[in-house]
Amino acid sequence: MTIKKKLNKATKNGNDIQDLYIKEFALYLDMYKKMLIVQNDHFTSNQILRLRTSLRGKAVLVMGRNKSTKRALQNYKEKKEEWTSEKINISRLYELIEGNMGIIFTNDPLYDILHIIHENHIMVRLDAEECSPVDVMIPEQETKLPPHIYSLFYSANVKVRILRGCLKIVDDVLLIKSGEKVSYYKTQILDLLEIKPVKKSLKVVQLYEDGCFYDPSFQDKNFIHDIIQEAVCNVVAVSLAAGICDFNHQPVKNVVDNPELLVDETDSRSSPDIFWDMDILWD
Repeated sequence: MTIKKKLNKATKNGNDIQDLYIKEFALYLDMYKKMLIVQNDHFTSNQILRLRTSLRGKAVLVMGRNKSTKRALQNYKEKKEEWTSEKINISRLYELIEGNMGIIFTNDPLYDILHIIHENHIMVRLDAEECSPVDVMIPEQETKLPPHIYSLFYSANVKVRILRGCLKIVDDVLLIKSGEKVSYYKTQILDLLEIKPVKKSLKVVQLYEDGCFYDPSFQDKNFIHDIIQEAVCNVVAVSLAAGICDFNHQPVKNVVDNPELLVDETDSRSSPDIFWDMDILWD
């Protein structure tokens, strides 16, 4: 039986919906081994519903009142008599529940869930006095805007002319550059043209897997590549300075030039084999 049906049944029977929420939350904590702590600043209830639909069969999104969620966590902790290193850090999770937060429970790879979250994005407007994260182009077009706002476009260096009683934008214009602070009159132009240039999705604050919380950037392959490359270069630099290894040694050159090969090896080989390759650096 789904949560929605149980809630309806609880309402009809006069049961406490709060207690049902606590039981369902505890059930998710026991059923799922991975979590994504997300923050919602832009999504409406309909957009959240579409995200839930996309996650169906792979994950469960729980967005309730923070007071109810904290009560559910406290109740779950009190009922657990024995704790092991594999149990979740309730205290840490308790601290993360603030603002408009939600929790996505899953047993699927976190990378797949992150991909679904980023696919379910929305376009939002730019606010005045904020820095634009993207370049904003205004395409050549015929608008239905009245001629009396001609001066607003003129102040932004947007070439317009009057055509059949309406304004027409003559050429494609780069209105805002990435990193530029957005002025009030430029936000007015974007609102008049109904241009929403910024992609927004649920913000992933923390990930939970294998008993620990960590930053979502560690799921970014480029981020991991840069970390490994920097670490390998530091090891090789120290080794060369100490005269331990020779840069012309082929395994050393391969790892420095292509650190992702070391990452690929960790996915398909056992740890002793990997450490054997690392030992080659010191031969």
